[in-house]
Amino acid sequence: MIEMLAYAIAAGLTAVCCVVHYAAMRWLYQSPGLGRLPVGVLLFVGAMLLVHVFEIWLFGLAYYLMSGTVFGSVSAAGFLDCIYYSASAYTTLGLGDIFPTGPIRAVTGTEGLVGLVLIAWTASFTFLHMQRFWDRDNDR
Repeated sequence: MIEMLAYAIAAGLTAVCCVVHYAAMRWLYQSPGLGRLPVGVLLFVGAMLLVHVFEIWLFGLAYYLMSGTVFGSVSAAGFLDCIYYSASAYTTLGLGDIFPTGPIRAVTGTEGLVGLVLIAWTASFTFLHMQRFWDRDNDR
């Protein structure tokens, strides 16, 4: 039962991250300055990096709140340790110096997949955004 609840938490975090990511990219893309300025691509990338950091912190907060409960624990359960662990999982770096035990591992596995997909989504969207400027330069 606890394992199913851990998967439900992972699914909820995934949904929140996807909605936040989509909303941020849509808002940034529709911003008047970002679509017209060559520096807009740099602003877009910087803003999306902040969105990724927010998503990492969201998972990190979940690890912190779940750690030491029936969900298991993260081996170093301080708040900043959980943020560091989340960044390692989100980027699929997987250093191994901090590790999960118990059902909380379901959240870790899901976070790796979420990070992989959202980073790829940002990269492909950034390429399309940059291509608009390249096409505009070729028209001149």
